[in-house]
Amino acid sequence: MREQPRTRINFRFDAYGRQAACLAGLHSGELVLETWDLGGKRLRSRLLPGGGPETPRSQPVPTGDGRVVLLRAAAGEQELLLVRPAGATAARHCLARLGPGPVRLAASPDRGALALVTTVADRHTTLWRLNGSGRLDPLLTHPRPLTGARWLDTTGRILAATEWRDTGPVTVIVDLGAGTVSPVACPGHWVAVGPRSGLVLVAVRSGHGARLGVSTMDGKRPLWFPRALDGVAGSVTPLAVDPAGSRFALRVQQGARTRLAVLDARTGALRWHRIPDGDIPGAGTWNSAGLVFAFSTPDQPVTLTRLSAFAAGKRGRAVAHRETVPGAAGPMEAVVHGGRDWRERPRLVIAVHGGPASLWRFGYSPMFHRLAADGVAVVAPNQRGSTGYGEDHHRRLHRGWGVDDLRDILCLARSVRSHRLRLGLPPPAILGTSFGAFLAVLAACDEPELFSRCAAVSPLLSGPRLHRDGSAAVRAMVERHGGLTTASGAPPRDLIDCVQRLRAPLLVLHGQQDDAVPVQHSRTLRAHLIAAGRRPGAEFDYREVPDGGHSLLDGIGSAAPTAVVADFLSAAASGNRPRRS
Repeated sequence: MREQPRTRINFRFDAYGRQAACLAGLHSGELVLETWDLGGKRLRSRLLPGGGPETPRSQPVPTGDGRVVLLRAAAGEQELLLVRPAGATAARHCLARLGPGPVRLAASPDRGALALVTTVADRHTTLWRLNGSGRLDPLLTHPRPLTGARWLDTTGRILAATEWRDTGPVTVIVDLGAGTVSPVACPGHWVAVGPRSGLVLVAVRSGHGARLGVSTMDGKRPLWFPRALDGVAGSVTPLAVDPAGSRFALRVQQGARTRLAVLDARTGALRWHRIPDGDIPGAGTWNSAGLVFAFSTPDQPVTLTRLSAFAAGKRGRAVAHRETVPGAAGPMEAVVHGGRDWRERPRLVIAVHGGPASLWRFGYSPMFHRLAADGVAVVAPNQRGSTGYGEDHHRRLHRGWGVDDLRDILCLARSVRSHRLRLGLPPPAILGTSFGAFLAVLAACDEPELFSRCAAVSPLLSGPRLHRDGSAAVRAMVERHGGLTTASGAPPRDLIDCVQRLRAPLLVLHGQQDDAVPVQHSRTLRAHLIAAGRRPGAEFDYREVPDGGHSLLDGIGSAAPTAVVADFLSAAASGNRPRRS
């Protein structure tokens, strides 16, 4: 099996922008800790192997002096470790063992502390100070869940958080010294703060999503909305605040493309910065040397970069492009790998994203990278229901799972199939993950002649079945996105109702440790395929990944599942049947 480029997840920064830490996936598939020195002219990274492999749930928080506080699961509990670079490896010291309940780490500006630790038990939240000696000191316990700590000072005493009430989320001020929690009077939610300036970015719900406004921590300045943001299309998310606390870097998602702007919260001026077409997948930090953030392009896995690195105007190889393709209600944007002549390529895959509230971004995809290496073109549309194209486009998902989104996928497939038929080329294959796998199988069942084969990774059977079988968080997601009913009153789409119409060779791949879509959904699908007369190993291929989670094709540990899917899809031109497992 060929090696894949290294992947990175879970980036965290210390409170002063001196150090970053993340989890890096090696070519071997192992996940290890990585630390970054942000203080020099160049960003320098260092792997810290040892102590056993990490998992995607591990939380690294840098202390700012080269060390890293690491939370990771271990034998039914959670270990709180202090990792110190030592030669070619790292020394690890266990500071505490915690129960299996939710735990979150956050960097602290308190120079005498290593981190802020938040634990939740019976909906009660306890905040702890992990002091310099490694001892956990309790600061306060609150009778409701608190999330999203944002420091309001430079001493580690006062922070803003989101309190989850039965009526919805509320921004509160937490005074760790006094042990108090107080709601703020300002409408909306505080999403970014400048501790040195006292300025706050506030997200306020409106009829078409949310607007970003500016206020102050003390509330003395009325909330106001910079006019420069009114005409900005797409979703706007704070990325980092400058050391003075007056300029906020903003990530602007405009369809598949991510743009970068800086808002001067004192004047309301907005400045756009030129960066290559790509994706900014997470948060960033802003120190005296400038803005640092995670970034990827279709040919470059995610890495840390400085904004100043793009000043020279260098661009990567054009391995992909964005293109407008036909949808049932009009044009839609797609990410395309395989050149401008992708419709004429011998092998072509239509890729459907998961979510459901998500989209294809113009960043690095191990799956698309592997398919391109095998000579397979990919068209990845952002059909109705996708985020990043405004509220009207996205709300088609609500009470419409497998309705308008499926119509768009089928419209594209018909157009592509017609074009390829005139050239004597086979139909495209279709690939979907999670919710996208649900749509992919529906498409292959509703119009079987459009597809040469279908790969479904971590598929759900229906919204109601997922609501019945999923965790509390998954059930809330299904309810939030209207997955239990349809606007027309028709029964929600269910794969079991249509699987007998499937004709294309099918691959079903599911992780046994999937905590989003239970593996039982794929097992049930397999049972109904057999009951419908489909022969396993001959007409469909079913595989489970014993240690696999939900995101089998994205990043960490994706090499083996990606190879299975790529081999299956690469056979589309020859019409080969699935190999028997």
